[in-house]
Amino acid sequence: MAGFQRAATPLLIHSQPKSGTTSVEEALAAARVIVPKVHFLGERHEIVFQRYSNTGSALPLHYHLETQLRQCLPTLSRPLRVVTMVRDPIARVVSANFQVPQISGIDGLDGSALVARIARNLEEKCAELRLDAWFEDEIVGVHGADLRAAGFDRDVGVGLYEITGGHLLVLRTDRLNDAIGRLSEFTGVPLALRRSNSRAHGKSADLYDRVKSHLRLPQDLIDLYYDTPWMRLFFSSAEIDSLRDKWTA
Repeated sequence: MAGFQRAATPLLIHSQPKSGTTSVEEALAAARVIVPKVHFLGERHEIVFQRYSNTGSALPLHYHLETQLRQCLPTLSRPLRVVTMVRDPIARVVSANFQVPQISGIDGLDGSALVARIARNLEEKCAELRLDAWFEDEIVGVHGADLRAAGFDRDVGVGLYEITGGHLLVLRTDRLNDAIGRLSEFTGVPLALRRSNSRAHGKSADLYDRVKSHLRLPQDLIDLYYDTPWMRLFFSSAEIDSLRDKWTA
């Protein structure tokens, strides 16, 4: 946070959990740019606290950074630069379940029970896990960005927007290779992507791959995630159809 507070134009990664920010963080770190990463600067910040507390889990670093930023951002007098990533919301939720297995309730599960629990989480928590919920609360609510009015370049997977006190760069995770030049321009440093996989190896990696292979969802649930204004902003109709096919029962 010290570097953020001293910077002439502070840079912040503000994105959903497991939305693919690791590649951006590593590219910036290789250029000796250390950037705070947070997920919840809006009202959900305290909900996250309760969920970790209820399971006895240690609070993650992003929670402490969010607490500080919620205090300092409203009084920030320098131009702010924010980077946000967009990922297929169902794939993102599957990945997020493995990041916090105790909170998601999958700890110790295997096989069909694991797949069923993740499917249940997708259904029961749909309202809070969709793209719409996060972007409305965190990007519109916190930064005042009118993304849907400005549009998004789906051909490249990038959008640049004015926000309260600065600018926001939105990148699609699956198109990051095409947009790395725009990220370099936005941050002011030459960047190169590195091959990486932040997911743990071993049993959890095997389980993760098996869930992706076997998870199939009913069409009405897929509609709740994919038939939304925010999905149509970031993904073309053909791309959404392809994602549907991936998860359709």
